[in-house]
Amino acid sequence: MTAVRAVDVAMVVIVVVMIMVAIRAVDMGLLGHAGVTPQ
Repeated sequence: MTAVRAVDVAMVVIVVVMIMVAIRAVDMGLLGHAGVTPQ
């Protein structure tokens, strides 16, 4: 595995994680307004 390929794989993983976190944040925000949170 070359360094360039390792960097490409790392970038793809970071992008996927960021997308998952963004979707999770949107879901939590929408559910929070729906009364899931105590407040």
